[in-house]
Amino acid sequence: MMTTEYQTFEVQQEMPIGDELDLQLRQLVYAAQQHPAKSAKRRKILNQLIGKIQNSGKLTRFYKYRYLLNFEDIYSEAEANTYLEICNTIEDYRPEYLVMAWVNQLFYWRFHDVKRKYRNQQSKILSLDDENGEKVDAVISRQSDNLVEIALSAELNERFSVEIILDESKVTQEFLV
Repeated sequence: MMTTEYQTFEVQQEMPIGDELDLQLRQLVYAAQQHPAKSAKRRKILNQLIGKIQNSGKLTRFYKYRYLLNFEDIYSEAEANTYLEICNTIEDYRPEYLVMAWVNQLFYWRFHDVKRKYRNQQSKILSLDDENGEKVDAVISRQSDNLVEIALSAELNERFSVEIILDESKVTQEFLV
């Protein structure tokens, strides 16, 4: 039996030695679950829980997506959405999983939701330089993970080189219009 200022509970699974973080997070989760949804005490405990998660250094960083145009915005929005979901669904935590595993699963889902939202936003209008250094307008819209549509207005027989970076891939394509 473990006693905290919040609650007494019995751990149902064997905890890896040295997993003090998970024990602290579980105590806060269980404590939050003991108070009514909109109570001041529950909000205070949830704030402590979110603070511990933020300071843990264990939140997924999604390094493979760091080349996305709006990566930091996507990451921040997904992180905020995850914290909101934790607060709204704290009752759904299942004790057979480590708390950070649950948090990172929620974060994974919210990250991909936000990434999809950004991907589906309106097309971007960019200004590109042609081989003579003149500006050419281009409309770029991402159709899916594997398809980008680029619309250029150009004179016939003009040559363009377009460099595209999607996720971790970099593609350079030359065109003759």
